Amino acid sequence: MPVPMHAKVPSPCRPSHQGHDKDIPVLLLTALSESSDEVKGIRAGGDDYIAKPYDGDVLLVRIAKLLSQRQRADERVKEATQQGEAQGKLSAEREAEVVEYGPLTVNNNTKRAYLFGEDANLTPTEFSLLGYFLKNIGKKLTADDLYEMVWGQDANNSVNSVRVRIKELRRKLRTEDEVAIAIDTVERKFYVCRLTVSGSAHQ
Repeated sequence: MPVPMHAKVPSPCRPSHQGHDKDIPVLLLTALSESSDEVKGIRAGGDDYIAKPYDGDVLLVRIAKLLSQRQRADERVKEATQQGEAQGKLSAEREAEVVEYGPLTVNNNTKRAYLFGEDANLTPTEFSLLGYFLKNIGKKLTADDLYEMVWGQDANNSVNSVRVRIKELRRKLRTEDEVAIAIDTVERKFYVCRLTVSGSAHQ
């Protein structure tokens, strides 16, 4: 759902009610190009952010990729199910649907993450980003890696978009007293996801 941005960033730009509409990707198309504007747009519920001037073909590709993110998320659930069957753990269906990391619960069926039982209100892009981090715990990932795998696009001038989204993900996955999942910046160019002391994964 493209959302034009004019003098002010819409807040919120995502439906406030629960249901499938909440998962519709939101792309912000704007003349506001400062990092602070992008932060406001992301916090208002945007999944992607394009500042003018832009190429029409690029816009169409971005829209297509946002719409395909949900399909990729479903494929990840299927992959998790197959892995659960191969490993002979708990029922594959249960393993694919809900995974707990200490105070963080990730429900791959509803595409929701919960911190201490409360909905973390992740956007579809943030949920996909979290899922990719959790599949690569302890690995060094660059902004380009993340953009290509999560956004599904070539990483052209993507560093700022990834940085803004990771900042939001960090904010949503912590309380004043506890960090559910740590995403560290390493050597100034890599991101590494690690479980906190209380964040051991279990189904």
